Amino acid sequence: MKKKQKPIIKKRFINIGPLPRALEVSYKNPDILRKFLSDRHKIHPRKLTRVPSSLQRLVTREVKKARIMVLLPFTERHENH
Repeated sequence: MKKKQKPIIKKRFINIGPLPRALEVSYKNPDILRKFLSDRHKIHPRKLTRVPSSLQRLVTREVKKARIMVLLPFTERHENH
């Protein structure tokens, strides 16, 4: 009996450009934070962004702060408000 081979799935990575420094990542700078969000305003996982875990945790915290301060929308429904 032959074993079934798993299908090969190619992952697409998110191109965020050059890695931002930790000083640039702030809730006050939503342009950089938007690079880490999908079109539905979800935070991309670390596997797709290919950033260090410390920077990913910082980005996550700052995105949540920016959402509370209404600098970034929570969902696409909140985008125009």
